[in-house]
Amino acid sequence: MLAGLVGLLVFTLVLAVAARADDSAARPPASTAPKDAVLAPAKDTAPADPADLGRGLRYLQLAAGTSDSAFAAALAAPALVLDLRVASNEPAVEERLRELLARATAARPLFILLGRATPDTLRTAIPSAAPGLLTLAAKDNGVAAGVMIAVDPARDRTAAEALATGKPPRELVEERIEKARFDEARLARDHANGHREREEAELTPAADPAAKLEKTAAPAEPPLQDLLLQRAVFIHRGLLALGRIPEHT
Repeated sequence: MLAGLVGLLVFTLVLAVAARADDSAARPPASTAPKDAVLAPAKDTAPADPADLGRGLRYLQLAAGTSDSAFAAALAAPALVLDLRVASNEPAVEERLRELLARATAARPLFILLGRATPDTLRTAIPSAAPGLLTLAAKDNGVAAGVMIAVDPARDRTAAEALATGKPPRELVEERIEKARFDEARLARDHANGHREREEAELTPAADPAAKLEKTAAPAEPPLQDLLLQRAVFIHRGLLALGRIPEHT
């Protein structure tokens, strides 16, 4: 009887080993799997996100043509600048505005940019006070807002229209400082030849007084900036620095 029991155990063990061997043969080893199958991202899955302003802040100009993927990304953003300055007066826009308002909290701020052309239906849908909600508008455009910015309403409108035509928001927020460029090779050559800035200035012909007067009378227009959007970015960075909202990368 003992010999029969031992024989049965040995037979069972042989069957288990054989089954495991068959299973291993049916599946190729993990090391032989092509790398592309693991590293290649799925195609056509990335949503059209709103513009990224850094550190979790996104920008969206709400319109009737805003795609579902862009709106879903705006809903999921840790912080959002919602631009209604050139929004249209359509039920779909108001519906989406109310959905974004419902998502705003103290930890997920919503900055809303208002303008003279913002439809009344959208302005009345925005509560006067709510946690995480802040409205911004140009000071002299006749629109009430939580933060009033001293900027020409016409220039503010121009900035909003530039964004609507595809201008990257960062280009209207980050101030460019034009600096004189110096050719180091030329400076070294002039120094070796004994030239000095004073000598070069003496050889430079005097400017035409009439041309100088014309240049003074008509200064170049400063580069276009969106001061409302810029202020929203500054406030967001301040909230991060104070620890009022969570940090995002």
